[in-house]
Amino acid sequence: MDAFLKTLQTLPEASELIARVENGGCPAVLTGTAPVQRACIGAAVAAGTGRPAVFLCADEREVRQLAGDLQSLTGQEPVTLLAREWQFRPNAVSSREWERSRLAALHQMAAGNAPVVVATVDALLARTMPPNAIR
Repeated sequence: MDAFLKTLQTLPEASELIARVENGGCPAVLTGTAPVQRACIGAAVAAGTGRPAVFLCADEREVRQLAGDLQSLTGQEPVTLLAREWQFRPNAVSSREWERSRLAALHQMAAGNAPVVVATVDALLARTMPPNAIR
């Protein structure tokens, strides 16, 4: 897969994105592509810069799809950060899976163990504890 990503890095669009990221031109945006193309170019740019990358998605379905594609391309499991699940029923019946998943993702990010993060916009905008408290 490394040879595939290296080949993608030679595409003019990918090399321009890599140059922008390396020169501090973040955030960089890629639009007008199919989901699998976003994953391929995104993985190539992340590998080409050697820097952590955050991929924003519209919804949880897209997060899971992109995370799976990125895992196949990079061999690393991306950290997924999902939006809060709003429930209109008593807390006694609700699962704490969302909180556990979110805290695990935030802990990996705070510890510097998240080279690739895939998240929804809502998840990134949600308030959270400071990184020192999470660590």
